[in-house]
Amino acid sequence: MREAYRDQEQEAYIGSVRFYKHVVMTVLALLILIPICVSIILGVKYHNLQKRFEEENNLVLQQAAQIFELQQALAGKQQQKQKQPSSEPAERETEKADVGQSSAAVDRGSWELVLVNDAHTLPYDYTVSLTSIDGKQSVDERILPMLQSMLKDAETKGYSFRVTSGYRDMERQQNLFLDMVNKMTESGISYKEAFYRAKQKIALPGKSEHQTGLAVDLVPNNKVSESTVEGSSPEMVWLRDNCKNYGFILRYPAGKSEITGVEYEPYCFRYVGQEAAAVIMDKGITLEEYLGE
Repeated sequence: MREAYRDQEQEAYIGSVRFYKHVVMTVLALLILIPICVSIILGVKYHNLQKRFEEENNLVLQQAAQIFELQQALAGKQQQKQKQPSSEPAERETEKADVGQSSAAVDRGSWELVLVNDAHTLPYDYTVSLTSIDGKQSVDERILPMLQSMLKDAETKGYSFRVTSGYRDMERQQNLFLDMVNKMTESGISYKEAFYRAKQKIALPGKSEHQTGLAVDLVPNNKVSESTVEGSSPEMVWLRDNCKNYGFILRYPAGKSEITGVEYEPYCFRYVGQEAAAVIMDKGITLEEYLGE
């Protein structure tokens, strides 16, 4: 009897007004609770990502600061060494300069050949006098005449270029590097892997050729950006074949990333002076190899 009564009561509840009220209340509760739970979960995730970004950003800033501290210490030691009388014969010093065993020896007498890469940090006291190339980009004023001459002669051949990147200050270089690292970490790879991959595409702050004012990224006007530039296109072939006549070299040629530390960039050109440019481009070597580094 009791079981029959419970069955009747349950049947009456399922179809009752009370049942539908409970269903509606349950649905409303879920509609309220689900967004709240999702917001909490997303908030926690965002907080963790923000915290991770800040930690990684601080790490890069600390690394950049350490680079400059190390550079200052090395500069101080070098100055002390220069003040001390050399015990080597003059002939030995001449031999070193001739074979280019030390980029530092070359750099002191030739501003065009300053070497900046992952192993050679831009001197902390490095200064550059800038001039505008197109109202948007700037370069070292000493290379402007040769750069303009090269671009003008290219136009006579039917090839027009624009400078998409010239001089970069420390802040600009830092932001570009951090942006690249963040994009890579967002794809799911670890920060450490992203850091080293980014170094092959964008130099660390203090280690970029663009901070010298001597490097420019040249992109044909019919191309959207650097990523669309093809080294085998007629305009880039002309630029590569003729840049030496104006004192420029292709800074990061194909097959040389183990030496330069940077992937092939068919659009990045660096001023080194006509004498050095002729040797480097004719021999198919890099600035590092020319300087014996």
